[in-house]
Amino acid sequence: MKTCFTSGFFLARYSGRTSWHPMAMARVLYRLDPSPLSNSHTPSPHAPTETTRTMKYAPAFIAGIAALAVTVLTTTTFADAVERKLVLGGSAVPRGRKSYYAGLRNTMEGRNFCGGALISPKHVLTAANCVESDIRWVSIGSHYNNGSEDGEQILVAAVIIHPNYTEPHKFSNDYAILELAVASSIKPAKLAKADDSDFKVGAIVNVVGTGLLSEGVGAVDAHELQRVDMTLITNQECDADGRTATDMSMVCVAGQISKGWCDGDSGGPIFIESSDDDDSGDVVIGLASWRSDGGAVHGCGRGKSLPMINARVSHVREWIEAIRTTSCFV
Repeated sequence: MKTCFTSGFFLARYSGRTSWHPMAMARVLYRLDPSPLSNSHTPSPHAPTETTRTMKYAPAFIAGIAALAVTVLTTTTFADAVERKLVLGGSAVPRGRKSYYAGLRNTMEGRNFCGGALISPKHVLTAANCVESDIRWVSIGSHYNNGSEDGEQILVAAVIIHPNYTEPHKFSNDYAILELAVASSIKPAKLAKADDSDFKVGAIVNVVGTGLLSEGVGAVDAHELQRVDMTLITNQECDADGRTATDMSMVCVAGQISKGWCDGDSGGPIFIESSDDDDSGDVVIGLASWRSDGGAVHGCGRGKSLPMINARVSHVREWIEAIRTTSCFV
C-alpha cells in the first residue's frame, strides 16, 4: 500500500547511507494539485498518434513515513547549487538519435535549462542541483532546445531527491528523479550495473546537451542536440591536484580546454555508446554534475583542462530501482 502526502512541499529524509530500505528512500519534493489537468503529450516519430491526456496529480509516494523526519523544503535550499553546464566543442547528434535524452523546462515550449535521461516510462533521472529551478516540464526525444516540433513534452508531477544529497561533500549524491504525469512512449535508457563493471579507465564516453556552442560575449545556445566525447579517469586522478575532493558517488572524466560542458546542462547523461542504430545498447554511467578549480565552479573548459565530475549511476542503483518501480498516480 502506498502512503502519500496531500499538500505542500515536503522533505522526507532517511539517515542511512550504506543500505537502502524501500520504505525510506528519498527526500521527496512534490508539486501537488488535486484538480484535473490537461497534459500536452506531443507525439514523437516513434509515438502513437495522441496529443492530449487528462490525469489528476496524486500525492507522491512515501511509505513507512513514521520512521522519517519530515521538514518543509524551500527553494532556497538549493540556492548555492552548481552553475549548470552544457556541451561545448561537440557536434550535432543525428536527428532521431539519443531519444532518451530529456530536457528540463519551466514551460512546455521553453528552453532546456538542465538535462536528464528517461529511465522508465514514468521517470527521468537528473542531477539534484537542477532542482533549484522550477521544473515543470520535460521534453523527451526532441532534437531541439525548445518548442514542441518533435519529441514528447510532459508535465512533471513529483521531484524526488536523493536523501544524502550534499553529504559528505557539497555535490555528493547529486541525484534526483522526476515522476511524470503521463507515461512516455519512448524507450528508456539502460543504466550502469550496480557492481560498477561498466566503468573502465580510459574508456571513451559521451555527453549530450543543447547549450552554448562557444564562450564569452555573444555565445549562443545550440538549437540542436549536441554531443562530445570524453575519457574516463579514476577518482584518484581527479583529486590529484588537491583542488577536487570526490567520493564514491562521483565519476570523473578528463577535462579538455574549450570542450565539454558549458552553461545550462547539469543532469545530462554521460554514457558509453553502443553500435546499435537505435541506441538501445547505450549505457548511462553518470550525470553531468560539477567541475572545480580551487572550490570555484568553472564552466565551458575555459583556460584549463579541469576534470569534470559526474554523479555515478552505479552507486545508487538500488535507490533508483526502488523509485522507478513505484508510481503514485491513481
